[in-house]
Amino acid sequence: MQTEPMCSIEAAHFFYHIQLADDVAFICLCDKLYPKRLAFTFLDDLHREFEQEYPQDKVEAASRPYAFIKFDTFIQKAKRSYQDVRARQNLGRLQEELVDVAQVMQLNIKEVLERGTKIEKMSLLSSTLSEDSRKYLRGAKNLNWEMLKRKYGPPLVVLFIVLIFLYIWIKWL
Repeated sequence: MQTEPMCSIEAAHFFYHIQLADDVAFICLCDKLYPKRLAFTFLDDLHREFEQEYPQDKVEAASRPYAFIKFDTFIQKAKRSYQDVRARQNLGRLQEELVDVAQVMQLNIKEVLERGTKIEKMSLLSSTLSEDSRKYLRGAKNLNWEMLKRKYGPPLVVLFIVLIFLYIWIKWL
């Protein structure tokens, strides 16, 4: 089953924010008013720290519930730092996210503009190609006509002259 790596589910007055990474699900329950970006930044911080403390082989080897209970201390510390939306570091995190989003949007717009110029260039090339192909077609028709004249012209001229001589000879006789 293919699922999105990040999603949010609304339940009454809350949102479940979920991030799936490296066969581990990171979930947080937030009030509806809590900024979604900040929630996913929190989950991303949890993911990075968890990845550092518990490599993939330890995750795969876990056989009992609560195998990673020691990680709760980091969760509680991170939770305290993320609880106040207006805290200076949280606003800084949101600002970083917004700057990242703005940079991505600028790159996307730049790529779209480049595609537009490439499309214009391709349109110009295709119209030039179309004109050149028409010229080639006319040239090919002229060459075919010239080839037919060279191939069948002399025998037709000789035949025409012979027919005129025959006509004159038959008329005078």
